[in-house]
Amino acid sequence: MPPSPSSPNSPRRTGPTCLPSPPYPPSSAVAAIPRTTATAEWALLQPLLPIPACQTKKGGRPEAHPRREIVDAIRYITDNATKWRALPTDCPPWETVYGFFARWNRRGVVTFIRDQLRRVCALAWDDAPTRSR
Repeated sequence: MPPSPSSPNSPRRTGPTCLPSPPYPPSSAVAAIPRTTATAEWALLQPLLPIPACQTKKGGRPEAHPRREIVDAIRYITDNATKWRALPTDCPPWETVYGFFARWNRRGVVTFIRDQLRRVCALAWDDAPTRSR
């Protein structure tokens, strides 16, 4: 018969009786991603995106998720170097986000946006007052 926990012959437990809580929230309480696209940034990005299919002459299905949320999710993936399937639950579905990214990348939209934003930054840098070192 094993000794009872209160008997003098039982091994004494030292330290905590349970595991410490993890430094991250549990999976059921995934924190919402912060909106990464500021209003000023969105004002620069929105005109560079292709026209939604539902607004073209050919027509198409209306988009189920706002484009700003799609861009925020793509930026989240880029910033955190995570997998598509690891998007937080408050983002659009990963298949949707990946579909937009793949389509835009295939059509050269991602490269076009990068080049236009580099041009805007270069113009702003040239207009900035010179700093003395």
